[in-house]
Amino acid sequence: MTSPTSTNLSRHSQRLLQIGAALLLYSFFEGFAIPYFASPRIGLSVHTLSALEAVLLLVLGLVWPRLVLGPTSATLAFWVLVYSALAILAAYTIAATWGVGIDTIRLRENAGHGLQGPFLDMQMDAALRTWQPGSAIPQFSLPFRLAREMPWCSQRGNKAQAVRRRVARVSR
Repeated sequence: MTSPTSTNLSRHSQRLLQIGAALLLYSFFEGFAIPYFASPRIGLSVHTLSALEAVLLLVLGLVWPRLVLGPTSATLAFWVLVYSALAILAAYTIAATWGVGIDTIRLRENAGHGLQGPFLDMQMDAALRTWQPGSAIPQFSLPFRLAREMPWCSQRGNKAQAVRRRVARVSR
């Protein structure tokens, strides 16, 4: 019988794979729209960022069932990860569509040509600030949770003992 935590992790894993595939399709179709954005340079950034987020979510979807997380922390990490990926993409897509973000998204050339103003830049700034904590939590906590599942990090002893056992097995 499977535990509720493993069922929860496998469901989250499936959703991460689905969202990653959807973002890959979004990146593909958005690439055709780059010349039509009010700020094509930010549109190109949206294209590359969505492809990067797609690959990240696909990889995390594959390793998600191996995480050592409780049900509450797994759900929290899942939703924070999904929110951070979608919030930054939404902010950049809005910036490319409206042509705003000169003060928020700094680019050397072709920074924005459409509707610009302090109110729209404040909206972009608010959207980008909500993304920052959401992306930092998974980036720093998930690798440590994955490390518990690595074969050379034994749960029975400290790391040095696990390395000695592994070397002894290899040398036989």
